[in-house]
Amino acid sequence: MGIFAVILSVSAIIALFTAVKISYDMGGEAGVFIGAVGALALMASILSVILGVMGWKNEDTYDFFSKVGFFIGVIAVILWVVTIIFGLY
Repeated sequence: MGIFAVILSVSAIIALFTAVKISYDMGGEAGVFIGAVGALALMASILSVILGVMGWKNEDTYDFFSKVGFFIGVIAVILWVVTIIFGLY
């Protein structure tokens, strides 16, 4: 679960920077497709946080990747929420 959490959270951050760059290049008129990418990436980062917590609870596994996936996922969620808030104003 931990490695999958890391992959999800890193891909969510990559999607964030890509979506912001595309939106900036298009003058803020990126459209529904980029919005859908953002919504899916936000869901992926939330899922990575959940998977990271689930990995911590499993006592039979090495929890380094679960912790890394959790913390990167939290950072991704915060970045997405800040991006959405700035996009509204």
